[in-house]
Amino acid sequence: MLDQMQLKIYYRFLELIALSPIKENNVESSFKKCFIYYDYEREFSGHKINLSDGDIEHLLNHLDEINLKTTWFTVGKVIEKYPETIFKIKERGHEIGSHTFTHTSPKVMKKINLETDFVNFEKICSTEKLSVEGFHSPNGQWNTKMFNFLVKNKFIYDVISLPLTGKKITPMKFQIFKTYPLVRLVTIGDDWPLFGANKSRREVFEYFKSLYLIPKIGDIFGIGFHPWILYSDKSILMGYKDFLSYLNQQENTVIKPAGYFVNNLKLS
Repeated sequence: MLDQMQLKIYYRFLELIALSPIKENNVESSFKKCFIYYDYEREFSGHKINLSDGDIEHLLNHLDEINLKTTWFTVGKVIEKYPETIFKIKERGHEIGSHTFTHTSPKVMKKINLETDFVNFEKICSTEKLSVEGFHSPNGQWNTKMFNFLVKNKFIYDVISLPLTGKKITPMKFQIFKTYPLVRLVTIGDDWPLFGANKSRREVFEYFKSLYLIPKIGDIFGIGFHPWILYSDKSILMGYKDFLSYLNQQENTVIKPAGYFVNNLKLS
């Protein structure tokens, strides 16, 4: 409990002193703008899982069926061990992002270990000829040490949890740490609360729908999924599919990979 309180104070302080909203100037300002993302971890998640290449293929086939393009924040060790799945994700038109090399939060890594993690991720991306622009910290836990490495390795954005309840959900930039030309996108939630919760298919759908209803017109936001959580319970998988179908039918919502929205922002 104390650790969670300290984290909230730490992030709130940084949000207050270091971040300012980015003004948008595009024709999509009259829509909700949603990026669907996956934290692709496999056995490096730290949980006992049973996820196959076929399961990933099934998720990709479903995304093809409903014509959605998404972002996959991938652990470097997954790229190293399962490169064929990464090729399929890219081949289907989805974006690859970083979820660190070892699936370790920058918040708990020493600076030298964090640097090694970034170096190893860059090496495997170079080997597999991957261009990666986005970063999402495991467990959503980040710290200021990582920003130098993000810039050095040519990342242009990262994803953080919903800050300051009640505020407009919008990308942010640094107003004090101006040496970090990074965009910070906001995720409003993911499938973690469903893991082991024994929810019905309908309850799963309603949970995801409740996340979608938080943002307002003009907001840019993410909703996240873990393939291993989706396959941990059939009700979660089916409720997830129901939600994506519902989301795809919303005429006031643009759904694109995270990098699309970053590259279309007007930074002022």
